[in-house]
Amino acid sequence: MDLATFEAAALREWQAIPEAHRAGIVALIVERDARYDPDLPDVPLLGECVVDTAMSYVEAPVHSTIHLYFGSFVHVAAIEPDFDWLAEVRETLHHELTHHLEWRAGHDALGEREDVERENLGRLAGEPFDPTFYRYGVAIARQVFQVADEGFLEVWVPPAQWPRLLSERCEVRWGGWCFTCCPLSESNLADDTLFAEIEDGWDESEPADTRVDAWAAVTLVFCKRRTWLKRKKAPAFRFVCEIDAR
Repeated sequence: MDLATFEAAALREWQAIPEAHRAGIVALIVERDARYDPDLPDVPLLGECVVDTAMSYVEAPVHSTIHLYFGSFVHVAAIEPDFDWLAEVRETLHHELTHHLEWRAGHDALGEREDVERENLGRLAGEPFDPTFYRYGVAIARQVFQVADEGFLEVWVPPAQWPRLLSERCEVRWGGWCFTCCPLSESNLADDTLFAEIEDGWDESEPADTRVDAWAAVTLVFCKRRTWLKRKKAPAFRFVCEIDAR
């Protein structure tokens, strides 16, 4: 798709949105170049809603400008063979419009969710991150959270057992599933918290919690339990074998 076709498609999708929902949008601007997250330079931004801060000084309703970055669409399309240009334009417009509508209503639930997802992207990229970020995702069950399409199982480990995480495989059982992970590295340690990608997972009993099927990834989060901290109904875990250190 070339720039002119992209602009025409964006305008059609924009005009299809009811005018009342577009109230307060000063302009829709299509930018030729790509734009990337300032904190995660490998993550392209397809769009952005920029608020007019001057309105706050005169206590007027929020006014915003929506930007679509054609170069970012080109970037993503080059690495995703099934990239649907029109669907992505539509989704991006509605996404940025949601930001605007929430700001006008006096809250920012979408922005808060994006902040949590950005923390996870920073973790995966090896950047500094808040080790408790996943708790601000969607609570699935006790000590089980979802951020975007990734599940996080929080497991509290007694201090005396903590060293074994660095030398042995372990199992974590939850919702009819059993997940295993390799010995962990201290390089994954963040504020007495270890993040571990699973080595394997399978149905341990029937019926298993089907929400796991929708997750693209499962991450185990091991937290060092303080002696005064008591947890009930936590995901059960055990060490299954020792790793030969020779």
